[in-house]
Amino acid sequence: EIGEDLARAVFDAGFLMVVLESRALSLVRVLRELGENFDAGRSYIVVSLDSSGLDFLIVRGGDLYFEYFNPWRDLMDDKGQISMPVFEAAVIRSLHQLLNFYSQHWQDRPKEVLLAATSFSQEVKKIVSENFSLVVGDIMLRAGEEIGAEWFLALGCGLRGFKLRAKDKEMSLTGIG
Repeated sequence: EIGEDLARAVFDAGFLMVVLESRALSLVRVLRELGENFDAGRSYIVVSLDSSGLDFLIVRGGDLYFEYFNPWRDLMDDKGQISMPVFEAAVIRSLHQLLNFYSQHWQDRPKEVLLAATSFSQEVKKIVSENFSLVVGDIMLRAGEEIGAEWFLALGCGLRGFKLRAKDKEMSLTGIG
């Protein structure tokens, strides 16, 4: 219903919405198509930190399988601040929950965390390396020039836009085939 309302608003403005997708799908597309340190045959935990919050993804075979999102407002105190102990606890708790979900569904275990962070990258790397037996590193792209993590979602949408609609078989929330 939200997608239909959004499509109507876009149409009323003189445009036609062809695809509506989650941020996670766009990020996974960037990894799959441009990820320098990404092997589609492996499983990964992807952690995305941006202005909306902490997003934890399970990526297997180059596809998104699960998403667990923590909006910043859920971590803020009554003054709108997030202390480092609360941030650290949220990262640890979320990764434990994600790994628990993973182990209930698959036999193998992801060995690497890929990080897309506009800030707190070093802090997340430290938290993960001190609390989990996982390798953690930034998402690196084969793009000819450095692209900051704040552009990954827009880039993922743009990559989808290059596909012919008839060949685009990925999920869309618009209901348009």
